[in-house]
Amino acid sequence: WVEVIPKSYWVIGPFGPGLDKSYEPEQQQDPTKPCKTPAGKELEWVVKPVIPGVLCLDFRKAFKQKNTDDTAAYALVYVHSAKNQAGELLLGSDDTITVWLNGAQVHQNLRLRPGVPDDDTAAVEWKQGSNTLLIKVGNGKGDHLFFAKLRGPAELRASTTKISE
Repeated sequence: WVEVIPKSYWVIGPFGPGLDKSYEPEQQQDPTKPCKTPAGKELEWVVKPVIPGVLCLDFRKAFKQKNTDDTAAYALVYVHSAKNQAGELLLGSDDTITVWLNGAQVHQNLRLRPGVPDDDTAAVEWKQGSNTLLIKVGNGKGDHLFFAKLRGPAELRASTTKISE
């Protein structure tokens, strides 16, 4: 199988308090549009890289905050698939993780846990062309990060640019 680790993501957050509440990015998965927190603060999506060598996205570093306890944050990446194909996601998170592919929830793990690569596996169906992958990571305390590998039998590419059909 082809395995891809995105080099960067659109990120937005933190949202809270509450790591398990539903926030605006879940309904509006478009990084060109800002989202409001429950308190009414407008947040912009920004592109942030994964940490080289570690290959995780650390939300505290991305937002330049020492503390993101009791919050949730979102990461979005576009996955281009050469054809319709079954695939999978290999995920790890500190703490909770929920994943949507093209607007449909494909994975959720609500355990408070340390971030370990490949801790979870989720089966997905990549459609030919551009797929929108949205990842929400809720943080109880401490580290606030995730790992993601995208897999499929044929070519996959991850980008922060949506590829038009």
